[in-house]
Amino acid sequence: MDKNISLKVKNFQTVNWLKNRFRNQVKDKYILNEKELKEQTMMKAVFQIN
Repeated sequence: MDKNISLKVKNFQTVNWLKNRFRNQVKDKYILNEKELKEQTMMKAVFQIN
């Protein structure tokens, strides 16, 4: 494989990796499943009582 092609492939893979990484971070931050939401609500309730 000549250098230019391998560089393009490498860049493409890097861009995809970054996109996936970013998407996962966004998911972790913003998409909470119901169980986690309930746990957070319980924690808030507990801390408000104390």
